[in-house]
Amino acid sequence: MQNRLYFNIEHITKRDREWVFKEIEKEKEVIGYYSLPTQDIKEVIELEEKVSKEIKDIVVIGIGGSSLGSRAVYEFI
Repeated sequence: MQNRLYFNIEHITKRDREWVFKEIEKEKEVIGYYSLPTQDIKEVIELEEKVSKEIKDIVVIGIGGSSLGSRAVYEFI
């Protein structure tokens, strides 16, 4: 299976390159993972303070940018 999102930037025109990066900038407004490095984690810290100290591990299950993995596990359980 070929990754259709991959492109060799050296082989595209300057105009197309500018378009690609503008599209990425627009995408950043609606896709959450772009902001992960600077995301406010106050809610996570508050949750951690409420969770029992007996709990040592929490597992997050996902399928790469979707909540479907977690939902599948929830439905299974």
